[in-house]
Amino acid sequence: MFLKAPNTLTGDNQTSVRPNNIEYMHYEAELVVVIGKQARNVSEADAMDYVAGYTVCNDYAIRDYLENYYRPNPAGQKPRRTDADAFNHRAERGDPGPA
Repeated sequence: MFLKAPNTLTGDNQTSVRPNNIEYMHYEAELVVVIGKQARNVSEADAMDYVAGYTVCNDYAIRDYLENYYRPNPAGQKPRRTDADAFNHRAERGDPGPA
């Protein structure tokens, strides 16, 4: 499970920004459960009363942080993909995306 704050989201066809000091960032498709109201100590039987809906999203991962800072690799840093498409959002490449 991943928790995402509302200020970490971008909308459809909006540009996402890679931080300047990051070399390796990728995305993965994720199923998102949208919680529609505050909850605490909710029983399993009542849990669905708090679900506002479902959607899909691209969850970005900054591998520089994950693999080298939070989870150091004992064998050293992994090789990085360095071509332009590895870093640029499709809008930055002039690709309008699906019609």
